[in-house]
Amino acid sequence: MFTYSSRQLPVQLDSVKPDCIPAEEGQAIILTCTVNPAALACSGITTILDWRVNKPTSVIACNSNRCGGGYSSRYGFSAIISTSSSTLTIYNVSRTDPFNMETRWTCRPCTADRKAVTACNKLEVYAKPENPSCTVRENTAVPGDIESVTVSCSTTKVYPRAKCSFERRANVRLLHSRH
Repeated sequence: MFTYSSRQLPVQLDSVKPDCIPAEEGQAIILTCTVNPAALACSGITTILDWRVNKPTSVIACNSNRCGGGYSSRYGFSAIISTSSSTLTIYNVSRTDPFNMETRWTCRPCTADRKAVTACNKLEVYAKPENPSCTVRENTAVPGDIESVTVSCSTTKVYPRAKCSFERRANVRLLHSRH
C-alpha cells in the first residue's frame, strides 16, 4: 500500500506507480511498500529490505525486527518493517539532496531476483509562498478614465515558480451595494 496522509493506494511487486502526490516542503510524508512474504528469499541475508532514493542510494535498511542507516538521522527518515510491508516516513521533506525536487523512491526486498519495487516514481516537493505582497497601479490617460492596470506581486519563497492569472468577466451582476 502507498500511504499519503490519509489516502492509500495498493502496490504490487515489480509495479511502477505514477507520480506521487506532491509533498509540501517541511512536512512529513509516508510511503509504504507491501511485499508478499512467500516471495522473500532471505536465507543468509541480514538485510530483508532497503529503501532507496533515485539511483542506487540506500537511505535506510531493515532486518527482521528493526530499520536504520546512515541517512536516517541525517535527513530525518525512519522505517518500520513487518512480515509483509515496510513503511518509510520522511519527517521533513526538502528540495535539497537527496530529494533534489523530484525523486524516485523504491524498496528492494530480498526476493530471489532482488528487484526493486517502486513506491513513488516521482515525488515532487513544493514550497508555498511566504510573505506574498501585491501592488496595483492604475494607468490613466485622462483623470477618472482608467486605461490599464499594472499588478506586481512578489514573495520571499515559492517553488515551483508562481503563476498568476486574471479573468475578465462579462455580464457580472452586482449582488450587494452599500451607499
